[in-house]
Amino acid sequence: MSSKIDIQKQGNWSVVKVIGDMTISVLPELRKEFFRLFENSEYRLIINFEYVNYIDSSGIGLLIELLKKTSENGGELALTNLNPHCMKVFVITRLDKILKIYPDVQNIIKTS
Repeated sequence: MSSKIDIQKQGNWSVVKVIGDMTISVLPELRKEFFRLFENSEYRLIINFEYVNYIDSSGIGLLIELLKKTSENGGELALTNLNPHCMKVFVITRLDKILKIYPDVQNIIKTS
């Protein structure tokens, strides 16, 4: 299975809609797309999980890598529209305590 991302600029945020699962089989292509944003000095990222049904440990690892890269460069990483399965993964791993999670994109843009 493949995943793709759709990127739109909203204010000073890059809103990244991931379409498909975040698993080891698609990690290289997802990572490449995110790092292309960094090459363009885009360090304020919103990842929209609306179309992500499943995330495995490699997907979690990618999010931690993105959090580190955005933080090191004065940016931010926020997540939105997590389904119950993905939210459960973040709660179990306690990543809900370090990642900014919002119900929707507009809530992030309003509070920043």
